[in-house]
Amino acid sequence: TGLALGTLGHKDEQLMGSLLHVAVERVQQQQQQEKGQQEADDSDSSSQFTVQELCNLCWAAAVLDLQQFAPQVLTLIAACKPHWDDVNAMEISQIQQIHLWLLDCQVTDVWGLSSVLSEGQLQQCSSAWAAQLKQYAALESSNLQADALKALLQLPVSWQVAPAMEQLSEPDGAFSIDISGVTADGLKVAVEVDGPT
Repeated sequence: TGLALGTLGHKDEQLMGSLLHVAVERVQQQQQQEKGQQEADDSDSSSQFTVQELCNLCWAAAVLDLQQFAPQVLTLIAACKPHWDDVNAMEISQIQQIHLWLLDCQVTDVWGLSSVLSEGQLQQCSSAWAAQLKQYAALESSNLQADALKALLQLPVSWQVAPAMEQLSEPDGAFSIDISGVTADGLKVAVEVDGPT
């Protein structure tokens, strides 16, 4: 349900709040069981959230910009950490988007997901996100974009870094810029040709 809301851009705060609340409760129950603080037969394992479901739910909160739920998102991503070896590339990319969202909204006292993930895990997320953007850019590169690059190169401008297609944004690599370069004067130039990625 959360993934559908996020994908469709449907910002139902009450529903998302309920979903996140239930997920946090179930994760906490599962953690208590794993610590032996609760009888195993007190819960139904089918009611537990998978890592994929947690990532989808947290990603939805991020893309819907539901900043009031940042603490729940941190709790749920922290619950994914023990299962890190089972997290796939798509989920890792989602976690990177969640990290960038938390950095942007600054509603917690922590720096993104740095309080719940290691530096190595954050780097893995960043690398997976960059690879996904490059893969998407390779599929979506258009003739219009190539024409725009040719036109830019014909302008009477001296370049320190010649314009090139499909560059990751700096400093966070959150999105891909269709064409970017740096003039001889150090001015960064970015051209978005056919929509943001």
